[in-house]
Amino acid sequence: MADEALKTTLSEYADEFVSEREAQISQLEAKLSKIQEEQLKIERSLHSARFAGQRALQYSPVMRGQVVCPRCWIESETLRRLTSVAGGTKTHDVWECSHCHTQFEVRFRK
Repeated sequence: MADEALKTTLSEYADEFVSEREAQISQLEAKLSKIQEEQLKIERSLHSARFAGQRALQYSPVMRGQVVCPRCWIESETLRRLTSVAGGTKTHDVWECSHCHTQFEVRFRK
C-alpha cells in the first residue's frame, strides 16, 4: 500500500512539474523571438561595419546629380539626398539627410 501511495504522489508531482513547464512555453517563445530579432539587428550592423571601409572608398559627395548623405551610403550603400536647411551663416551651411535626418555643418573655405 505504501508503494501505491508513493507512485500516486510522485505521479501527481510529475504532473504538476509538467503543468509548470508547459505554462512557460509562450513566455519562452516570446523571449526567444525577441532574442532572434536582436540577433538579426546585430548581424545587419556587423555586416554594415565590415563593409564600411569599402563603401567609403566608393563614396562621392555628389552622385547622379545629387548631394549624397555619407552616413546612409556608408551604412547601407543607399543614395539619400542631402538638402540645405535653414540655419546657415556667412561661415557655414547646414545640410540634412532626407532619410536619417543627420545634419552636416559645412564650413566655407576662405
